[in-house]
Amino acid sequence: MSAQEQESSGNRQMQTAQSREDDDEPMVHCVPADYASSAKKHLEELRSQGKEAILMSELPGQIPRRDNESGSDYAARYSESMNNLIRRGVHILNDQSTHNVAPDRFRIEGHDFDVGPDSGITKGAYRGFSQLTGRKGVTYADIPEEFLKFEVPPASTGTSQRR
Repeated sequence: MSAQEQESSGNRQMQTAQSREDDDEPMVHCVPADYASSAKKHLEELRSQGKEAILMSELPGQIPRRDNESGSDYAARYSESMNNLIRRGVHILNDQSTHNVAPDRFRIEGHDFDVGPDSGITKGAYRGFSQLTGRKGVTYADIPEEFLKFEVPPASTGTSQRR
């Protein structure tokens, strides 16, 4: 095994060990993040390399809404303009988000699961649940008993089919 492979393997083992250490901690769903500063720094780096880049906050100035243009027409033109920028290889940098947010609701075969801030889910359980629900073809029958407590009863009957 090369030194680089050993380092990579060591990093994976460290991340795995770190993941296990915080498994019992409450899940944090929203973490503040300063996207504006990092986007502006990245913008300068890209431009210094001769690459085209734009901040998301600059897009409305580049794609202004026309007089008497309907909302749907503007949305279609805005979307087409964005796609053209992307096809040209322009980097569009997010300088508007202020938080990293983890999804807190999942739907599997018509069954809703709430793993949000008030659910009491731990980091380890959230990690396991999101990995399970991220698999292609997962069915309601695949959901382990431990995650059923996060199921939200259907609004029409007020009870779950499997508890």
